Amino acid sequence: SESEPSATSTEIYGEVAEKSIRVAFRHYRVPLAVSVAGEMLFVYMMNDFKGAAEAARDQVPGKVSDKMNLSGCYKFVFVGFVVARLAIVLLWRYTPRYFKDSTYAAGYMFFSIFQWVFYLAAYYRLSEELTGLTWTPSMQVSPNTTANTLSHTRMFKCLDEYGPSYCKTAENIHVICTDPYDPVRCGGYTLVAGSNGMEKCCVQNVYALIQPGADKIHKVFCTLQWVAVLAMKWTLEMNPLMSGDSGGQFVKGSTMDVLDAVIFGAYTMNDKILYPKYGISYAPNKGMPQHTDSTMYWAVYGMWLLAFTLATLSPVLYTALRSKNVRSGQGPRDYAVACKDLMTELRSLHHKECHKLVDEALTHQLDQYMHDAQARHDQPVSVYSGKGNDEDDHVLEGLLTTGGVRSLILDEEADVKKGKATHDRGADYRVTYKDGSREKVSVERIRPAFEESHNAFGHGCFQGWCAVGKCAASDFDNYAEVLDAWRSLFFLELPFLLGRWYFEGANLTLESFTIILMAKNLVWAVHDFLVIVTCNNPAATIFGHAPLPALSTMINGSAMSNVFVGPAGFFRIAADVTMSFMKGGYEEQIANANLHRAWLLVERQRYFKTHRHGTDTDAVEKYNQAVEAVEREIANLELEAGLVHA
Repeated sequence: SESEPSATSTEIYGEVAEKSIRVAFRHYRVPLAVSVAGEMLFVYMMNDFKGAAEAARDQVPGKVSDKMNLSGCYKFVFVGFVVARLAIVLLWRYTPRYFKDSTYAAGYMFFSIFQWVFYLAAYYRLSEELTGLTWTPSMQVSPNTTANTLSHTRMFKCLDEYGPSYCKTAENIHVICTDPYDPVRCGGYTLVAGSNGMEKCCVQNVYALIQPGADKIHKVFCTLQWVAVLAMKWTLEMNPLMSGDSGGQFVKGSTMDVLDAVIFGAYTMNDKILYPKYGISYAPNKGMPQHTDSTMYWAVYGMWLLAFTLATLSPVLYTALRSKNVRSGQGPRDYAVACKDLMTELRSLHHKECHKLVDEALTHQLDQYMHDAQARHDQPVSVYSGKGNDEDDHVLEGLLTTGGVRSLILDEEADVKKGKATHDRGADYRVTYKDGSREKVSVERIRPAFEESHNAFGHGCFQGWCAVGKCAASDFDNYAEVLDAWRSLFFLELPFLLGRWYFEGANLTLESFTIILMAKNLVWAVHDFLVIVTCNNPAATIFGHAPLPALSTMINGSAMSNVFVGPAGFFRIAADVTMSFMKGGYEEQIANANLHRAWLLVERQRYFKTHRHGTDTDAVEKYNQAVEAVEREIANLELEAGLVHA
């Protein structure tokens, strides 16, 4: 019947599906093999660990046993998650019409990374369950000497001259008891010669923890940790079912959190929380018996497990909610996608495709600037006055010369007035000057004064904070960043920072690796806080400075990793201009001119879009003349700069 697919169409679809899966996993075969091999090694080592520990159970007190049969669960989790991954890939291959690619990718991501949460969490719990007790008797004695200092003792002099091999028998040390025997405090006694004959001296048991059969697992666990990190990183950033479109900066941030959580997990086996759990004092009298207290152990373990779980689930939920198809090409193209494709074509030396992608990237960036400009109603500007010329035509004639544009770019006080401009109609703007006067000004006489936003007490020195309405109306990616910042700040960065200070604070040094991890927690906590209070708005300023983009640049490590695709692209350009002021001279002038030109292009494009059915030819001509005048001045400045550097 007509409703049934023909054999030919089914075969064609099968070939396309088979080809798509081969292409999808082409660059993921080695990571997949390493991940599965790491899981198999983990399962084997945990069973070996349990067997070795239980074999020595009769020799170690403390009820050493796998009470929850965690080692047996490893096999079921491994097999179950491998089967689940295979099932999702087959569904992705044969039923692409039922769910979007991002939904399949989220499922594949979950069953590729969440088993590592179980592996590591179960390892730490099993290690604790297979921990036993040991003790060492300690006699409370000290050398009996009348020497005032160590250097005056006979043993010091012997060691100074002959060394330990000779002195161990040549010098017999007479000891005295420092703690008489008390049956309430002491675990036993020994007889020590005293001034009144033999006396009972206290012997106390110093307790410690021991893990029988753990030598082998301890040697390979560090390797297994990094296999876990790599496996999760590869899945998050190279998800084969999303053809490499894994989510960019959001997923990279999640990868950092996962790495941090894997490292922090070692604290769940720290003696500072394990000793009290087993009734052993950790400080000040380490090894002495005390009342059993497992509160800190369960608090640290629960906090770590929650942080680790949320860090892995966050990118899974983000991917599932993206609602994107990469195979059908339905996903929206933007500046980031165009730049990514451009880099691919550049490596392949595809000349024509590179030109097309450059044009596409410019179009997307222009649209983003237009979107940013909609929020600004009163743009700080510098207005060319034309050295006292009152006639508007004469002013424009002076402006369109090189000297007029140069006056605007250099912001010469004799020719320029400061104010705030709002678009009126056509190519005209209504400007309110600082002295309170108002004037309607043509676009050719205006230069945007973005540097005003960087004055500590200038226009816009404090804005863009706590914009709850903006958060509610933001796009999915921005909203996801804000929600994830809440998770990261309160369920990872702050707890891990305080946890590391609790465990390592007393012994921190500048050479300690913990310092780096604590710095990461502190910097990311500040970053997350800024994302929350600004609703991820890079344009939010305080005393004329934007802390969020500055901190993001520092975190990402380079300017190239901080290309602003989101809001306030103009603000980023203005920040770059402000930084270039330190270089001075022609670089500053050229930067100002380029910013002026970009603003004119955005204003012209916005005029086109808002007047699609009734464009004023004179207004368009004014925009064109202003752009051409600035471009001529840029060329002149570059020529002069070349002559200076020649």
